[in-house]
Amino acid sequence: MDEYYRRGVEFDFDFDMYTDDKMYCSEMIYKALLLATNNENYIPLSHVIEKPYVAIDNLYLNDHCNLIFCFNYD
Repeated sequence: MDEYYRRGVEFDFDFDMYTDDKMYCSEMIYKALLLATNNENYIPLSHVIEKPYVAIDNLYLNDHCNLIFCFNYD
């Protein structure tokens, strides 16, 4: 994550998984976990019209993740 910050990676409004010069939030987390684990299957990808993307639920509805905090706006 420090490297992404150092490089000044901007938000990817095209949601393109194939580039690293711009990333959207869940893509950045996915790619950081990919580097840390060296396991392409650690976080599954979703697809729309055969275009891969990392949905938020791919991250939090994952066997490798645990809820650490929950806040309700009630």
